[in-house]
Amino acid sequence: MSGLHDEGALGVDLRFARSARRWLAAYPRDWRDARTGEMTSLLADLAPPGAHRVGVRAGMPLLWSGLATRRRARPPLHVVLGYRLFNRPVPARYRPWVRADLEAPWRPLRELPWSLTGLAPLLAFMGAGLDSGAEAVALVAYVLALAAAECGRDSRHRRMLAERHLLPGVGEDVGAGGVRRAVVLRDRVRALPAAGAAVRAVAVLGTGSGGLLAVVAAQGDLEVGTAVAAGVALAVGGALALGTRHRRWLLDDPPEQPGRRVVAATPGALLAGPLAAAAAVALAVALYLGADAHGAAATVLLAGALVAAPVVVVTRRWLTAHRQLVAVDVVRALADGLPPALDLPRPGLLLVEAPSAPSARPAPSP
Repeated sequence: MSGLHDEGALGVDLRFARSARRWLAAYPRDWRDARTGEMTSLLADLAPPGAHRVGVRAGMPLLWSGLATRRRARPPLHVVLGYRLFNRPVPARYRPWVRADLEAPWRPLRELPWSLTGLAPLLAFMGAGLDSGAEAVALVAYVLALAAAECGRDSRHRRMLAERHLLPGVGEDVGAGGVRRAVVLRDRVRALPAAGAAVRAVAVLGTGSGGLLAVVAAQGDLEVGTAVAAGVALAVGGALALGTRHRRWLLDDPPEQPGRRVVAATPGALLAGPLAAAAAVALAVALYLGADAHGAAATVLLAGALVAAPVVVVTRRWLTAHRQLVAVDVVRALADGLPPALDLPRPGLLLVEAPSAPSARPAPSP
């Protein structure tokens, strides 16, 4: 792999740089942002000629030192519990820790256990009173719906927490890891990953409802209306997919967007759709185990999946050749038949890299 170099450490082999980053991952996020390039270059200088990775002998001290640094940077337990459970403000010296927490890609799923903590007595009471499989599956559907909601509000929640915990107090200077109010670019999510999440959600919905209807058919309770509904839904989905093809010209020459910043959706946010679909399937199973012997709820879900499947699959395949498009423009054009709207800067928050840094970047925003 000659000629491949790491951007943060000039002249370092890419494989060595990746190995160094893996060992340095034990350090806190703000420490890595400031020193990864310098440490990678230093490790490369100390390594034997031609080394393509950091050896265990050199990496273990980095690992232990990183864990110790992370432990020192972490707030005390009572501060963490106040932040997690009651959204209490964190002292200024722990703002880098809060910032790293807000930028963690899987934050929504990590927050779910904390969100359920307040509901633990209710869930325990509900679980203790379960006397049928239908009620148990309904409880699973409820937890899945909570997880989907936590993922769906990810961007808005991150921005709200950044405003509460990272803004300096009155008379306080903005330090590294803090934020300040400013006019910022409008964040827009790339369309292709969002379309992939939609495909996964439809797959969960179709597979789950179809499997449940197969069980209904095996019991001899499947009605003719289910097959009719599935056929009509598939025909409607095909017609909608053809309709979207005739609207793609609206995205052929999108306007310049100086007030926009194109960002990637967090992995947690992309799970909202599949989790919501799983919750719907679990609810359909609970209804079937309860009183819905003919699988009416599963029929509705399958029909919805068959309507959406042609649209999302065809759109995702088309987006593989148009990776620069954002989700809001695609929905506006293909669903509403309108050209992309011009995004304007708006009031928001800027994350400050260092007290004297001339550049900053927008805080998480919805």
